Amino acid sequence: MALDGINTYWSRRYTNTEGTIINDKNWEIIVTSVQNENGMKAPELVYFTNSINRFYTRSHNWEASRKLYYKTGFLKYKNWFFQDDSDATSGFEETSAHEIGHEILKAFGGHIYSKQHKGSSYLLPQDVKPVNKESFIEENLYIDYMEDFTGENYPKSGEIDLMKYYNGYFYSSFYNRIVANEKDVLGLIWLTKMELK
Repeated sequence: MALDGINTYWSRRYTNTEGTIINDKNWEIIVTSVQNENGMKAPELVYFTNSINRFYTRSHNWEASRKLYYKTGFLKYKNWFFQDDSDATSGFEETSAHEIGHEILKAFGGHIYSKQHKGSSYLLPQDVKPVNKESFIEENLYIDYMEDFTGENYPKSGEIDLMKYYNGYFYSSFYNRIVANEKDVLGLIWLTKMELK
């Protein structure tokens, strides 16, 4: 499922994007990831069910700790709710693509670009940035190395950037519209040193 998520959300297909422009031509980019001992560092996969969901059970891919949580069954955030396997799978696949994406962003854009979600979050804590003026606490206590960027609301139509944090609630079409944006996919291609003729 983790590899399926990477393949789905890092591919820029004509069915969910307008393609990717390379050398003035429109390309459809299809990613096929494989598990390989010589590949990038992979997070530990954790099956999480019927339990209280605290902050430490949030999927993450930092140098000191790399974990992807598949969350299903009865879970508690503020209140108890039931998450069936279908919803758990959709969330896990998207989260896998996002968390693995941090390594890709870091490789071509740097540590801050990756950890601050391309400027849409603070570095510490990793809260989403507001669209409007920051509060006193955010302005004075949060660590932010990308101060020229503000938060964004979820786009009502079009692509949703896989690697950004957004304000508000996502729409029912979320999983059909979320995708690695063109710049990030071009960065991934650049990292491969592939020659396109």
